[in-house]
Amino acid sequence: MSRDLFWVLVACFALTAVLGLRHHIKAWADRREAAKLAFRAEQERQAGDPLAHFYLTVQEIDARTPQPETFERFERTIWRFEDRNYLSAEAAGEARRQAVLRDARAFYQDVDRLRLGRR
Repeated sequence: MSRDLFWVLVACFALTAVLGLRHHIKAWADRREAAKLAFRAEQERQAGDPLAHFYLTVQEIDARTPQPETFERFERTIWRFEDRNYLSAEAAGEARRQAVLRDARAFYQDVDRLRLGRR
């Protein structure tokens, strides 16, 4: 078999594979384009929002703050967050939310202290 015939067969196989998978390839390209457009729209929204940096800071702190743990005690589910027990998931979630906001406020107080040179 000559080299030219081999490469023609490889090209025919590749063309057949691409044509057979064209719908999947187009769907993948469309998803990628939609993700790019969503990212650009989010960037434009953040550019016009004066509190966007605070929201991003809260998201970052929220991502690294642990979720409340659950355990059973006296046949009842109890949630634990920051060494305190809560009787409902809502109360534990609210305590976690307050901790995230407290950390975000502390971050901005530290930034102001560093920026203004105060202690």
